Amino acid sequence: MRPYFRHNRWLFAEVSRLIFAMLQRFYNKAAKKPVRTGMVLAYQTSGEFLRWNPHFHWLVLEGGFDERGKFVHIPLGDIHRMSEYFRRVVIRFFLKKELITAHLATSLINWKHSAFVCPCCSAPMRVLAVITEPEEVRKILRHLVKIGRSPPGFDPASLN
Repeated sequence: MRPYFRHNRWLFAEVSRLIFAMLQRFYNKAAKKPVRTGMVLAYQTSGEFLRWNPHFHWLVLEGGFDERGKFVHIPLGDIHRMSEYFRRVVIRFFLKKELITAHLATSLINWKHSAFVCPCCSAPMRVLAVITEPEEVRKILRHLVKIGRSPPGFDPASLN
């Protein structure tokens, strides 16, 4: 799937929105109510020695804010299941855009060695760090408020 990103850089933006929408759906379902979450997402087009290796890095809140501005902690849980779900969502996205055929989509889903691995070492996509303590999230939010970069629609009074 890497060549598609090389020849159509807009795919990075579209997949970025797809990643956020997937996380937002997961949190809304887990919280059993709408919550607003936040994510910092960046794509990188190269890896070691500047070889073409398109991939994403992201930081996410482990939860979100409800309509009253109260933070709802939602653990990410089974990262392997979420990664598999993400893989299928991206394959479906490529299929709908007619970048791949149904046969190739099926092959990618059934492929033992997923395309969601490091091309150098074959390590699977993984989460490197997760902030699980609500107080740590509050510290980050307090800092963002202090420097004038609080999330849109966020009520700083909710941190008290």
